[in-house]
Amino acid sequence: MMVPTTMALFTFIMGIMLLHNNNLVNASSEDLTFEVFEDSLDSMAQAYLPHLKYSAIIPGYTTTMVKNMLPGAYTKCPDCNLSSTVTFIAAPTILLLENGENHIHVRNAVVNLTAVDVNNNEYSLLLLDINGTANALFGNEAIESHIPVNIKVLNTSSVLLASYIGDLPISKGGILDKIVFAIASGILAPKFNKDFPGIYLPQVEGASLGNVSVNNLKNNRLTITADIEFISSVKVVEDTEYDNNNNKKKTEIKNDDDKIIMEESNLKEQKRLLLNNNINDGMHMKIGKDGLQKSVNKFAPKLQSAINGLTLPSFDGKGSVDGVSFQYSVNTISLSHFSFSSVSSITFQEGRGPVLVLSGITMSIPNTAFTIKKHMYVTWLSCDGTLTASLSGASVNVIVNITKQTNGLPIITPISKWNWGSLTVSHRFSSTVCQWASEFASYFDGDVNGKIKSMMQSVIPTQADNIIAKYSTNLINQLTPKQFPFDKDVDLDMSLKENPITSNNELEFQFVGKFSHIEN
Repeated sequence: MMVPTTMALFTFIMGIMLLHNNNLVNASSEDLTFEVFEDSLDSMAQAYLPHLKYSAIIPGYTTTMVKNMLPGAYTKCPDCNLSSTVTFIAAPTILLLENGENHIHVRNAVVNLTAVDVNNNEYSLLLLDINGTANALFGNEAIESHIPVNIKVLNTSSVLLASYIGDLPISKGGILDKIVFAIASGILAPKFNKDFPGIYLPQVEGASLGNVSVNNLKNNRLTITADIEFISSVKVVEDTEYDNNNNKKKTEIKNDDDKIIMEESNLKEQKRLLLNNNINDGMHMKIGKDGLQKSVNKFAPKLQSAINGLTLPSFDGKGSVDGVSFQYSVNTISLSHFSFSSVSSITFQEGRGPVLVLSGITMSIPNTAFTIKKHMYVTWLSCDGTLTASLSGASVNVIVNITKQTNGLPIITPISKWNWGSLTVSHRFSSTVCQWASEFASYFDGDVNGKIKSMMQSVIPTQADNIIAKYSTNLINQLTPKQFPFDKDVDLDMSLKENPITSNNELEFQFVGKFSHIEN
């Protein structure tokens, strides 16, 4: 049976296929566009290399079946099952073809071919170096939030590294190639196709990706488009532990007679250099106008809730009307019913980021207690009442400025410019005895209006900018995870390579996109 590290192979293939679904949906989308380059996929293969080792019985093959071609195998273990342990020495490479196929090339994988008797005793027969190519085939629709994936082996080849059953017949090449192809197509591919549920369609907080379409019509990259749909609940993906006991520089082969240690340097010369610390092209993400519109619609209740929870501090004032002085005090003011009727425009400012114009902003101030006093002779006359206020015709122009920090993470600094429209203040005295205070009403309303507006202009923009920055940062982080939810052993470097690019009605992020194995 396969050792536990086989799940790492599933995870590795999952990562590749997550970025390539050529037949899922024909429709395209302008919400989100992802571009994944071959360099990034190759780094993923390198990151999963320590996990790529698995063992299994070869179905339909026994030493009796190959007796004429491998007589030494039958002699060593008559009528025994053939088994293989496959260890990847070099990481698979990815080739994205313009015909839509996704080829996975395996180079210099080591196969230890063994015979297993009825008592599960194992005898080493051959040590092979194998190469091969596989293609991925995709289902046309999702099944329980997964897209079915099937791996098809296209071709294999082999080179004999060592024999523990003596010299092989001249025709050894034919049987060895058949055995290798049987291992790849009869064990690895069927096991993957059976056990792997398919490509999980990831979800960000409060949203899901749908209407996914993939093509690789551009050189060395996959282009994935998707709709972003905001939802009320989020599917939770549990972390899965994976075995990590195969991280070593040499391959160890055991048999009944001796132990052979084969150093990696003695294997066939590698056909490609291991990926260094830098990659030319990683991953790009583009957010279009449609996707931004949906995000703003989702964001609106958050902004409204944040501003409706604000309060303005109590304040005092004084004035004089026709030579008569008075004083007043207003209690703490709560802001309520903040809303905007529409996003009148969404544009992209070159070198900065998206620009949002929110129009039709309204807000109200509920009944708020106040007191007016005037000095008369040796005493003070006092009168209580309540005031209300309403804001209408306001709007705001917000530039969501996004830049790259020195650590590669994005920093979002909203810059807002408000048009405050019209603020109307009205009052009502609590008693008819307070009619004397009506002479101060006009001055009172005007002075209170100015002070409330001034405080609103100080408090609301700061709060709005903070909530916009927080929401935008969270959305970007959700769309660009630093680690796969199903694997704790692999990190994904999603730091920015440069400041985001704004052009053609879209916002483009260029990420490093390099996968790295985490040493435990």
